[in-house]
Amino acid sequence: MGTTANRLYPYPDPGDPADFPSGMQALAEAVDIDVQALVNSLTPVPFCVVSGDDAQSTVPGFTGNLAYDTVNFDSGGIADLGADNAGLTPPEAGLYFIHGSARVPDVTTRLEMFLRVGATAIDFGRMLHQGNAPATPRLFVSGLASLSGTDRVRVTFEQNTGTLQNIFSRRLAVYKIA
Repeated sequence: MGTTANRLYPYPDPGDPADFPSGMQALAEAVDIDVQALVNSLTPVPFCVVSGDDAQSTVPGFTGNLAYDTVNFDSGGIADLGADNAGLTPPEAGLYFIHGSARVPDVTTRLEMFLRVGATAIDFGRMLHQGNAPATPRLFVSGLASLSGTDRVRVTFEQNTGTLQNIFSRRLAVYKIA
């Protein structure tokens, strides 16, 4: 019985006796062992999704961070919401993709939502909504940020005008890229 050079999978040599069932079993077992070894060598990519589904109250002129109460998924110990439940602090340095979203009632108000790392707004993650909204509009912001391992990631929401009273469902996802 020979083996492949790269993965060492068994195969019959031309002079081997014909035994198809045993040959297939040997190949299947070798592939099974190899795949399990590959799975065991993988490290999950740090990724976290948190959400809040109850209405978060606001008042006209509100500026604040969206709060979260549910950890939907966490593969890397990122889901430390802190005492205020208003963001995440990834535990290791790296480049992260950050995505925030919120659903608000019908509005005729000016809303802004943007990503904030530490005290700094990531301007390319800014979304503006100005009046005449469709039913329950959704606002989305995304961006890449190089985080130090102590940086707090938040989504900041501003209601500049109008009478919006609640922010409905909201979600924050943080995914380590490198």
